[in-house]
Amino acid sequence: MPLKPIEAEQARTENLSEGERDFFRRFPFQPCLTSPDAWHMPLISLHDYVLALAQLSLQPNDLVLDFGCGPGWISECLARHGLRVVGIDVAEGALRGCRERMAAAGVADRTDFIRGDVQRYPFRDGTFQAVICIAALHHIEDMGQAVAEIARILRPDGEAILIEPGEDHSQKEQSRRAVEEHGTLEQDVHPSHVFRWASEAGFAEFFVVPQYFAFPAMRWNWTQWEQHCEMAHSRRPERSAGRLRRLWQLLKIWWSARSWRDAARQHFPAEWLFHLHFDQWMRDHCCYLLRKSRGDRPMGSTWAEGCEGTIEPLGVRLEGDQVLLRVRLRNTGRATWLAHTWGEFGQVRVGLKRLDSPGGAVVETDYLRFALPHDISPGAEWEGQLRSMGPAAELPAVAAVDLVSEQIKWFQAQRPDGGTPEVRLERGPGEPHP
Repeated sequence: MPLKPIEAEQARTENLSEGERDFFRRFPFQPCLTSPDAWHMPLISLHDYVLALAQLSLQPNDLVLDFGCGPGWISECLARHGLRVVGIDVAEGALRGCRERMAAAGVADRTDFIRGDVQRYPFRDGTFQAVICIAALHHIEDMGQAVAEIARILRPDGEAILIEPGEDHSQKEQSRRAVEEHGTLEQDVHPSHVFRWASEAGFAEFFVVPQYFAFPAMRWNWTQWEQHCEMAHSRRPERSAGRLRRLWQLLKIWWSARSWRDAARQHFPAEWLFHLHFDQWMRDHCCYLLRKSRGDRPMGSTWAEGCEGTIEPLGVRLEGDQVLLRVRLRNTGRATWLAHTWGEFGQVRVGLKRLDSPGGAVVETDYLRFALPHDISPGAEWEGQLRSMGPAAELPAVAAVDLVSEQIKWFQAQRPDGGTPEVRLERGPGEPHP
């Protein structure tokens, strides 16, 4: 009796040769100039990863599931970008290679790998902020059940990105060869099916994402570029009444296509070439964005333009060699102030800049820092006492009070009345030095 696809994949990866292990360790960074077509697969893989991150609303330290992680290269890249990652795959042999890869890359503390059936995830509801699935769903026997499980384990504002082959994938030569040699399951993934699965799973939004990898295959000569510009100009909304002009353009395309039917493809009109390449790529390689809730997720404090706020000092005192600062903060920007991030990148803190005199020049930018107790959303206000993260030196001192998104920007925050927030640090009479 032939093995089921899951059992076949487990058996195939259990005892990989040294050459196969080396291939998995380096994928997708493979030598790609050995033949005219050798660049194709590595660059598509890298393109898919960039596309996935461009669509997802990720923030530092978010927990992401790498669905069908395979050699683990996506998990490694996610971890290097400051995310926490869990990879799941049916093959323990592949997962061993993933763990070795993470250790070599120095991101083992950001990743974890679990063997499991992706139709029945071993995770609690609402565990992940995002799920990334690149060329893995079409190997799953019950794809609808897998999408339902993705919805279950996502947070209420979570997102999933699926990049899968489209029509006739199962009939292509490389798919048939994979079935014959490795017993893998190869299936077509149709947009209408993904939309139905997403709707049944409770996703609030569904998008088909146009991809730009098709465009390197297009080369327009100057005549074709002018044709494209002319057609685009005729379709501008303010020219929508020009029906005769649009009809004339369509007739020109029809006549050009008929006249050049047997000519080389580069002689086709630009509009024809655009749809030829773009539609073919979308049919063969679709990208879907699924969202649990509607609208964009609020961005975090790594977004410099969204970091704005006011700060009002309410009192300051020394306790030993540390400073206790009572403040009232208000987030007036569009970014969430993140209190905890990996490597402190984008982490918002209250900072003191030591001045040479009241209202004077800054003589020490990083004088003291105070950590926030929790994230602060746009429009929210917080009041409380903060303890300095280090000792106060150079006393007495005058300091400007500000907010900082670490490694991103100083807010240049002001008091609610527009004044400059400052405090004076000095010991009381007879107070001993620590």
